[in-house]
Parts: sequence; C-alpha cells; structure tokens
Amino acid sequence: PLDPQNRRQHRIGRDLKHGVVIVRVQPGSMATNAGLRAGDVLVEVGRAPFRDIKDAVKRIEEAKNSLLLTVRRGKHNMYVMLRLN
Repeated sequence: PLDPQNRRQHRIGRDLKHGVVIVRVQPGSMATNAGLRAGDVLVEVGRAPFRDIKDAVKRIEEAKNSLLLTVRRGKHNMYVMLRLN
C-alpha cells in the first residue's frame, strides 16, 4: 500500500491516491518480460482501480491471455500489457 514510508522510499507524490508498490520482479517472469521494474506502482488492473492487493491478484489470476496494467513510474503513468501463459 502507499503508506508514508513507501511514498518516501520510492519518491511517490501525494497526487497518487492508491496503488501497490512493486518491490521485486523475478528475472525471466511475465512481469519482467512486460517491462515492470521494482519501484513501479501498480495503479489499475484491466483499466479499473482495485480495492486492495487481494483484488488485484484475483483479477490477474482470472485473466485469460493478456491483461492491461496501468503503472506509475516516476511522475508518469504508463500502460503495460501483461501476456499470460
């Protein structure tokens, strides 16, 4: 979650109201192949905000072939297509 410690550590501004900080990305994983990095903030899953990390994980697990993620990197949002196996 975006608590004060995570905001300071990852330099996340107060303009971002919700999200989950990606702490680590496994080398060779789908996340790495999609271009995700440690320090990115997952903001939306499937073009919709999520309630909590459990909700985000559930949406990812329920996806079929691919899933569009909205990610904040630095001061900019970007879209990442996560291709599922």
